[in-house]
Amino acid sequence: MGQVTVGLLLDIGIVQKKRQQHSQDGWITVGDVAKRDEDGFIYIVDRKKDMVITGGVNVYPREIEELLFGHPAVSDVAVIGVPDDKWGERLRAFSFCQRRRKRLTADSVASLLRGQARQL
Repeated sequence: MGQVTVGLLLDIGIVQKKRQQHSQDGWITVGDVAKRDEDGFIYIVDRKKDMVITGGVNVYPREIEELLFGHPAVSDVAVIGVPDDKWGERLRAFSFCQRRRKRLTADSVASLLRGQARQL
């Protein structure tokens, strides 16, 4: 097992914030731990960092992912911490929606999180 690294991120803001984390050959560590099988397929198996500190509050991305799985349109989701000048870090969610006749909107996600986050 080893850490996942990438040579290019499309989100320029992330690249600029992580510039100090580049290795000399330009690779960026993304914080995931992965394994490769005998056929060369890579599987994400863990995170190197399981907690995000945002505005002085400890947040566990896995807990937010579990809340987002409660949305009827979400079939898969990943939540990560990204650098933020004001909060230190902030959360960013990446969702995969493949459920027919279900719609994912910012308002529906915000409503879901407002209603369930109080339970954490």
